[in-house]
Amino acid sequence: IRFRLLDAEILSAEGRRSEAIAVLNQQGVTYPPSGDLAIKRAVLSGSAYATLGHDEAAEAELRKARSLSDASHSELNGEVLQAEAVIQLRRNRFSQAADLFRRSLQVAQEQKDSFLEASDLLHLGLVDLQMKHYDEALIFFNAAAHLAQPIQARAILEVASGNLGRTYYHLGDFEKALSNFQQAESEAKEIGIVSPEIDWLLDACHSNYMLDKLQEARTCFDQALKIAKGVDAPAEVADIQTGLAFLLYRQGQFDSAKAHNDEAIQASRRAGDKPKELETRYLRALLATRQEDNRDSERLLLQVNHDAAVGPAFQADIERSSAYFYAVKQQAAQAELWYLKSIHSFEQKPAHVKDDVLRLSFFANDDALCL
Repeated sequence: IRFRLLDAEILSAEGRRSEAIAVLNQQGVTYPPSGDLAIKRAVLSGSAYATLGHDEAAEAELRKARSLSDASHSELNGEVLQAEAVIQLRRNRFSQAADLFRRSLQVAQEQKDSFLEASDLLHLGLVDLQMKHYDEALIFFNAAAHLAQPIQARAILEVASGNLGRTYYHLGDFEKALSNFQQAESEAKEIGIVSPEIDWLLDACHSNYMLDKLQEARTCFDQALKIAKGVDAPAEVADIQTGLAFLLYRQGQFDSAKAHNDEAIQASRRAGDKPKELETRYLRALLATRQEDNRDSERLLLQVNHDAAVGPAFQADIERSSAYFYAVKQQAAQAELWYLKSIHSFEQKPAHVKDDVLRLSFFANDDALCL
């Protein structure tokens, strides 16, 4: 039973949650009705179900884990609290998540469990990052990384480094962001987990872009694209091709930008990624403004703006581009209207917008994209 639980834990850590659930629920395997083994199984099952979006099953497993832990005063209580906190974090219930993570952290410190302590510190940083409390997030991520190093908790060190990068990115310190993204990418590569490796590498590409290191950014995108295609990851391919397309657009290489954007459209449709497809349509509209006969560009911009209303993560960027479009055409009243709309949308943007969506904002906020 212990080896089965360890196998499931490793599969979950590698992102293979469906396989972990299959291992935990294999027919013919009997688990004890109570005790730490039963609690561990419930925690692993609940966490895996939660990640897969099976909320009812997740809550049932974690209720069972909490009941068993409370009854036996188990040393696994900290893990139970953390698993419950992660579900709250996924639901953007930040206050409840923070409270549970702090309770888990207290248990970890009392038990001198450095791994659980580092993990709780990491998650508290994620809560603050989502809430845009960047200074507090830096404190938690640095503390998690500091604690993870001597105990060789490389997965925690990888995620802490990457999210330090994202925090510095939001603060506008792109040099520190780049350094941390590169460390996170290196850790992911050493551990052998490809998806995070691509994510951190892509974040490094965007940092190079913001530092105006366009050749380094291009090289970075090409490297990420090679890895993503090698593991047949259409969502990541769509993200990278979109980044490449915007970079080439910035450099005035409109034909190449269109070619990469067309690849991004195909990949996003294959991945079923509607927000990413919306980004590609946005760039298609921008490219249309560069054509001599740009009568279609206004229709494309208006259509993308309409569709963005159901997912307004970057609606302000689209509206800003529309404002530039009308300003260039010397339609002052329309330009002012779209500027005011963009300001309103930016102010209304949810605090919990994910970083992969925010990437587009930094590209779209460059005037070179719109003039």
